[in-house]
Amino acid sequence: MQKNHTLQVIADELIGTTNSFDGDKDLILEALDMDFQDRENSELKEFLQAAECIVETPLPEGEIFEYYESFMNGSPTAWAAWIRNTLGDFWGSVADYVAEHGY
Repeated sequence: MQKNHTLQVIADELIGTTNSFDGDKDLILEALDMDFQDRENSELKEFLQAAECIVETPLPEGEIFEYYESFMNGSPTAWAAWIRNTLGDFWGSVADYVAEHGY
């Protein structure tokens, strides 16, 4: 399977998943700027729900799933930049945090 096609399939799934996210984006962005210990449970819960949208996107098993997992784990900085370019600044900020601190 070609890389561009694979990335387009992944992008389509991510767009669908993130468009259905109804969490409080402002609260999440504020929480990203806090130390982990200073976050309220609601802030942590909102962040984890947002991160799940981009980390655990439902993808078909096989090559596409393996490619995304390899991309995310093997090159987290490039993955976060791709998320930002594909989905926008909010999701890029979530991806940057995940790339640096994990999920």
